[in-house]
Amino acid sequence: MYDKYSSPDGLSLAGEEFKLVFLIDSNTKKSYMTGNNGSEEVKLIDGDSSFTFVEITATDNVMTTTITIRR
Repeated sequence: MYDKYSSPDGLSLAGEEFKLVFLIDSNTKKSYMTGNNGSEEVKLIDGDSSFTFVEITATDNVMTTTITIRR
């Protein structure tokens, strides 16, 4: 969960809980993100020491989340 967020106004504390959950379906090789605004299929980039999830919104904004892992 994220307790802070960044905006053009600077770093702010989240007023309400903001939670993102990423799911990887190993059978279909698809990945999904669920959050406060529902669920969406996202592109998974499987790096050497990280997973990066890429979402392109309906207004063509590119949103990325990278999770560092140890293998």
